[in-house]
Amino acid sequence: NIDLERSSLHTKVKCLEKLKDELEYLKKDHSSIMGSKQELEYKKEELQKSIKEVTDKALREKEEMRSKMQLMAEECNNIDLERSSLLVKVKNMEHKIGSLKKANKLLLDSKSILDDSYNCLKQKLEEVSFKMHEEKNILSENIQKLTRDYETVEK
Repeated sequence: NIDLERSSLHTKVKCLEKLKDELEYLKKDHSSIMGSKQELEYKKEELQKSIKEVTDKALREKEEMRSKMQLMAEECNNIDLERSSLLVKVKNMEHKIGSLKKANKLLLDSKSILDDSYNCLKQKLEEVSFKMHEEKNILSENIQKLTRDYETVEK
């Protein structure tokens, strides 16, 4: 019975030694796992910092792009307003040009009428001048004739 108990104890001691070795192995594993866990925690924190930096940078860039887009939209609106203003000015200028063309046509028509009147008056003046010259010659001849007649009567 003692042998049996001794054998049983011996088996139990071997089991305990195995368990002790396994416990030592598990302790080493646990240490290694804890070290890895700490390393993973550190890496996780670093990754979270990097994610935050990247996210913050992306948000800043997004905000910058939004601001640039807003400025571009304002520029587009200003360009549209300026374009509309220029279109109104062009229409006004076209209207003025049309009015000036009409006025120019009226002036040209008036000039043509005045030229015709001038030419007509010039022709009449030449005719009158010619008639006056003829009448002057006739008067001159009559005066000479009268002067001769007078001289003849006086003698």
